[in-house]
Amino acid sequence: TGVQDVCSSDLVFGPRQDPKSQYAAVIPNFITAALRGTRPRVFGDGEQTRDFCFIENTVSANLLAATTSNKLAGQVVNVACGERISLNQLLSTIGEVAGCKLEPEYLPGRVGDVRDSLASIEAARALIGYEPKVRVGDGLKRTGTTLRQVRRFADAAHGRAPIPQTHQVATLNRFTLEAMAGRIVTPMNTPPHAKPAPTATQGH
Repeated sequence: TGVQDVCSSDLVFGPRQDPKSQYAAVIPNFITAALRGTRPRVFGDGEQTRDFCFIENTVSANLLAATTSNKLAGQVVNVACGERISLNQLLSTIGEVAGCKLEPEYLPGRVGDVRDSLASIEAARALIGYEPKVRVGDGLKRTGTTLRQVRRFADAAHGRAPIPQTHQVATLNRFTLEAMAGRIVTPMNTPPHAKPAPTATQGH
């Protein structure tokens, strides 16, 4: 069954990702910088490339692995988009989504860092019928919807704007709100009609 094989997800990102997590890639850190108006840190010249993967692709791959009729026996497959994007391109796209221009702080490259990485998804295609549903650009736009909600909430938390009257605020977890707004979010900050956001971190 699909339970016997392993889906290795490369550099996963998406809404509600905790920027402080040791498993988080650069995307939530870049996003946090965009929302706070700070300079994101980039090690090297920013032209190094990575194969980022939107969370929906990871979920899809695991469902395919669990339900495939193929006979599996401990195989390992990569789950990714099968395309590379440079950190500079990533910063540019995130800036467009967040409505700002990011000015990164370039630091010396780190010893041992891989210059370019690209995951092969051929095994995943063959074994479980996997195809990436959401490309990086579209994934960033989807994540951007959440980011804009957080940004409005952050402005409200700092008294710069009214508290957004939307139930969608309640879907943002406490860690995301704390990281993006730059402060502790308590039930007092939650819109009156919304339930407090859950405190458990969802692993991406």
